Amino acid sequence: MAKISSYTIDTTVEGTDLLIGTDAATNNATKNYTVQSIATFAASNLLVTSSAPASSTAAGAAGQIAFGLDTGVYYLYVCIATDTWQRVALDATPF
Repeated sequence: MAKISSYTIDTTVEGTDLLIGTDAATNNATKNYTVQSIATFAASNLLVTSSAPASSTAAGAAGQIAFGLDTGVYYLYVCIATDTWQRVALDATPF
């Protein structure tokens, strides 16, 4: 197999394009996935909202992501398990 760096760079992404990955549900078998199948999975399993959870035990499903302002600091919130949130402060320094 050729080195990845030797392949032509394609800047047009289409839903039928294939990506290679590992399927943990089938003993880590290597499989091809379409870009569309990954987009569909992300759309149905990831929820991004600008409404921060009220507490670390607020209702939520693993994979949800939220952001919000709390006492003058912006936070990124990630639901790591059912009704279990963790947050990290965002750095306000310009980059």
